[in-house]
Amino acid sequence: MYSMIKRKSGLESSKEEKQRKPRQKRLKIDLSKLEDAVIDRKLMSSLGEKVYFERTLDGRSTTIHEGFIKHTSEDGSVEIWDETREQLFCFNLNQEIPKIKRG
Repeated sequence: MYSMIKRKSGLESSKEEKQRKPRQKRLKIDLSKLEDAVIDRKLMSSLGEKVYFERTLDGRSTTIHEGFIKHTSEDGSVEIWDETREQLFCFNLNQEIPKIKRG
């Protein structure tokens, strides 16, 4: 006659997605004790070098991330592979520069 079918609501699937996301690790590093990676709008670090930098995401508080310099160009663009978020972080040396320190 009638069979019972279990239906999933949208709430259950969103809970599963939230549980799968890896938590962002918080670094406790005093940036004031490290050397600057950018001085007078010039990058002092080389490709592949480890750096620590401040980053603000989604209007939240500023956090410290670690990464590696992946690419630089003559126009001042710098790409850092952000190990903390597993994504690229890009900025330009000709604009406002975030706090970046050598690791």
